[in-house]
Amino acid sequence: MSLYSVLIVEDEDVQREFLRMQIPALDSRFVIAGEAVDGREALDFLSRREVDLLVTDIKMPVMNGLELCREAYAKYPRMRIVILSGYEEFEYARQALKYKAEQYLLKPLAREAMRRVLAQVADHFEQVRSDESALRGLRALSDEGRKQVARRLLQALIAGSQAEIGTLFPLTYRMKIPLFEGEGHLLLLEIDESSLRDKRIGYQETSVFHYILNQIASETAEGCELAWTTFDDRERTAVLLSGTETSELLPRVRELYGQINANMQAATGLTLTGGLGVRIEDVLQLDASYQSALAASYRRFRSGGNTLYEFGDGPESAVADTVDDLLQIVKRIVNDPFADKRLRGGPLLAELLSEPDDAPANYVYSFGAFLLRELERGSEERRPEQWKRAWQTLDGLLPSDAPTQTLDSANAAYQAALDTLQTPTAAADKSADANEPRIVDDIRRFIEENYAKPISLSLLSDTFQLSQQHISTAFHKHVGMPYIKYMTRVRMENAARLLSEQPDAKIFEIAESTGYANVKHFSYVFKKHFGVTPGEYPSR
Repeated sequence: MSLYSVLIVEDEDVQREFLRMQIPALDSRFVIAGEAVDGREALDFLSRREVDLLVTDIKMPVMNGLELCREAYAKYPRMRIVILSGYEEFEYARQALKYKAEQYLLKPLAREAMRRVLAQVADHFEQVRSDESALRGLRALSDEGRKQVARRLLQALIAGSQAEIGTLFPLTYRMKIPLFEGEGHLLLLEIDESSLRDKRIGYQETSVFHYILNQIASETAEGCELAWTTFDDRERTAVLLSGTETSELLPRVRELYGQINANMQAATGLTLTGGLGVRIEDVLQLDASYQSALAASYRRFRSGGNTLYEFGDGPESAVADTVDDLLQIVKRIVNDPFADKRLRGGPLLAELLSEPDDAPANYVYSFGAFLLRELERGSEERRPEQWKRAWQTLDGLLPSDAPTQTLDSANAAYQAALDTLQTPTAAADKSADANEPRIVDDIRRFIEENYAKPISLSLLSDTFQLSQQHISTAFHKHVGMPYIKYMTRVRMENAARLLSEQPDAKIFEIAESTGYANVKHFSYVFKKHFGVTPGEYPSR
């Protein structure tokens, strides 16, 4: 249990004795470090030994409590202050509150009121010490350790892991780790399933090669000005590139994909499909870029691997919807004991592969391997031999030496592989309905009141007890824009206001006051919003 030191400042002997006895009795976390009869004596004590809590009367000789609060506030900002006052001194107490006084207590002192105040002070210190401990731990990390923390945050953002985002995002924000500047793209890298089979790499060995790919991508991306590499939850490698020179961003990403693919082929003989996500303006939009990059990468099932597919230059949405529909069908077949066990995927396969009859055999195999990996992810109900039989069945029915496969033979191969996995499982997914207009108004008010803090979709999800998807969809529907754009607008409006009200303030101070740890990124967003830099803003 942490202990907190107290200095009592009271000129009346009886009151001082009462406080000395009652404070530790009411809350054992507090110990009396010293006593003083006036403000001057208290400051002399504090010059020799700082304390956690100052409990002071208002009316005292030599230096009164109000003067003491003013000087203590300036010299010892971490110290908390509790004011003691009579009814006739209430206005003095109100003035003292602006000097960081935690609370005021009226004389004669009530034990329960004092107990509550002490509990508030202790809770404050415990939260501060917890935050500082975490921050000290991160600051003590090596450069590689700090990078791992940043990568873990990016992974959490991609996966929508609310708990991790809520913990890591504020810490990386406070540590000013340069995650993102200007605008960015996410590059998602997938090892081509057909190349794994061509190199006779079994499904149990693929994790090793996913790790090799991640290392190659990290080493190759080191030459980029601002690039971060991490895994998604399926061991695919994701690379985030950002910068303020937006005209150079796409060429950089394309060049990086080519270098990573060439390096991977040289090291392992395996080829890669790349998916390039939509351009984003904030790291909190990373999930949107990830989902669009994933959708773009699915085009390998229609057009083959060993290619970079960019979201927006092809039928990504239609392909992704078809993939998701087929995946849901096979999941029901395998997991739902009451589902029809026959795979009726012919029309969807024809739509996915864009072929009325025959399709390239490696495309057909790639999609079958994708289905098995998706089913295997997180599955603990099936034995290893079941998965082995499923892969052997897929390989046997879709041989690598056949140039094409009919859609009927593809459907039959998938069906046979699924037949080895059909084990009943229970699943339930309940979603709560909500009063959307009211919730959206509450979210808007929360953003407007907390714009200076790091606000993520996971934080909103935790705060309002709704799924991230629900919040994102409802906010866009009722406000007409994504929450991230609304937050940017609120921050920019407040930045303009602060620039007008505080013409002598530094740009970095305005940036931090409006929720931007990176002043370069703040200036970029400000210019994009207003057409001028913060230094050129009319009020400056």
